[in-house]
Amino acid sequence: MALPKGLENMTRRDWEHVADEGICDLIDQQIIRLYIVGRLPQMDAAAEIGVDRKTISRRLPHIYNTARRLTGQPDKEKTP
Repeated sequence: MALPKGLENMTRRDWEHVADEGICDLIDQQIIRLYIVGRLPQMDAAAEIGVDRKTISRRLPHIYNTARRLTGQPDKEKTP
């Protein structure tokens, strides 16, 4: 799994901070822990969470933008 530019150097601790900050709901927290930190394939993470794989794909942009805001980077949608 390749993380977006600017997020590839975030540590496990950084991602846990994103999950625990209270901005992400329970499903987003589980996606962060299983897919991003745990590096499970989307299919496996989705099965563990009890959602469709497409749910993970749809939620990743929000998770990545939340991580960008918490690390002081601009949201992807707002960059020229």
